[in-house]
Amino acid sequence: DERFTINGAKEPVRLPAGIYRIESWSLERVDKNGDIWKLRAKEIPENRTFKVAENAETVLPVGEPVCSGLTVRKEDSEFYCWHYVKGRLGEDLELTKNQSRTDPPKLLIENEDGSYQETLTFKYG
Repeated sequence: DERFTINGAKEPVRLPAGIYRIESWSLERVDKNGDIWKLRAKEIPENRTFKVAENAETVLPVGEPVCSGLTVRKEDSEFYCWHYVKGRLGEDLELTKNQSRTDPPKLLIENEDGSYQETLTFKYG
């Protein structure tokens, strides 16, 4: 059970040929204001593997693009909404700014002709 850690590789990293599973990953970026944004994978499904072939380049299935989604459930006359951010392996992602949780996302609801609009803010936890 051999483990590899790849930190900020600017050049390709060589791994022995074989089947691999990613245990965790994170990306960090600094924006024009100097704020540090970090995207971190949480709970990568165990069955998600990738293959490294002999003398071939393999692109790891991590990082961007990420998928932001919404699950909506109606119960009687009420609607329940859950926001999620997932990675390319189906993993849940956590986004922080300067090591703090970002503001919760907002959801704009409007009818077809735009005469009704309401902005809802999600809550964490």
